[in-house]
Amino acid sequence: DFSFKGELTKIGVDGIYTSYKEVLSYNKKPIQITSIASTSNNVWFGSANGILFKQGSNKTQIDSITVLPKISGLPQTIKSIAFTSDKKIWMSTNTGSI
Repeated sequence: DFSFKGELTKIGVDGIYTSYKEVLSYNKKPIQITSIASTSNNVWFGSANGILFKQGSNKTQIDSITVLPKISGLPQTIKSIAFTSDKKIWMSTNTGSI
């Protein structure tokens, strides 16, 4: 698992650190990032809450793209993300199946 308290930091080519901890919170609680994948234009983040996030290469904000459905009232933790084309994304979880 990557970030247990929701810290997510980007280091630019200029060496400047940008924290996204406050951006990735829900009800003032940090969101645990469990997977990260990138394409040529975007960085994708999966969370323990089953939320898929994306940050475009020309954007500073991180957008919530979708939330996986809960199983028996529990969120599906996104464990890995892969791409087979620009329009096809695959995610694995620790519960259920996708």
